[in-house]
Amino acid sequence: MQTTAASLAQFVTTQDALSRLDDRVGRHTDRDGWAVQRILQDACDAYWVSGQIIDAHDLTLHQSGSAQSLSDPVLLAAQHRTRLHHQFLQGSATRSLPPEELLRIFGRRAKAPENDLTLYDPDEDRLTPIVSFCEAWAQTQGEAPLVRVLDGFRSWISLGVFSHALAADALLLAERLAVSARLIRHAPLAAATGARAVKWRPSLYAVPSDFDEQFLGAAEASARAGMLLLDAHDLWRERAGRFLQNRRSSSHAADILDLVAMKGVVSARSVEETTGLTVQTVARHCNAMVDAGILREITGQKHFRIWGRA
Repeated sequence: MQTTAASLAQFVTTQDALSRLDDRVGRHTDRDGWAVQRILQDACDAYWVSGQIIDAHDLTLHQSGSAQSLSDPVLLAAQHRTRLHHQFLQGSATRSLPPEELLRIFGRRAKAPENDLTLYDPDEDRLTPIVSFCEAWAQTQGEAPLVRVLDGFRSWISLGVFSHALAADALLLAERLAVSARLIRHAPLAAATGARAVKWRPSLYAVPSDFDEQFLGAAEASARAGMLLLDAHDLWRERAGRFLQNRRSSSHAADILDLVAMKGVVSARSVEETTGLTVQTVARHCNAMVDAGILREITGQKHFRIWGRA
């Protein structure tokens, strides 16, 4: 990291913003649901950077099996990304960073599995810089987490291993580095957003001169945006709580609201599979919450209706 007065001030500000967000998310009652929605949105944003448009609602329904296009390759790729992201935050990704995991992030495997060559990368020359990167990363454990992620991502850009990789894959790598360095524990997106702001081209793999300022500024903005999103979520929960106070104690509205808080959007079929309620009962409860301003209907059609937070 380049040490100037401006960069040090930006570093302190960014570290403080990330710590505040991570602490608040860790204590939040809807922590898991909030992280799920952020990860879904990150997948859509990352592929948008790569020129592929994905709607967060479509991805949500695709993951629940409710989407009509279950074989869409872009949705499948985004779903794989969200699955890896969840593994990072749930602790299955340890502090160590093995070369095999980096290959998996970029859609390849170090060895060809039996009867499956779809993810096999036969170019052994790619493994050498990846192994070197992982070894160098392991030797920086004593550094401050944010400095470590900053320097690690800069080193990855300069490697130029995957010249044809999607930028989205490198952004996921930045998030993996953040978890490995213990920069974040609960709040996703900050490191990936910082990496997304860096104006680098995968075909050239040149590190811009203002790399630190771009990365730190975007990470700080992402953390502050996360706080605003949590504020909005808390206000919605407060309005939903007042709505539930006027309902019967046996009402299933609370279960539906919990699903919306977890997934962001729900369909009548997804609620039916989770709660056992009939589609008609789900529709009745959701219509009442739409009238109360708690939910909003996204589809506006008679069948395959979808509701989200108002």
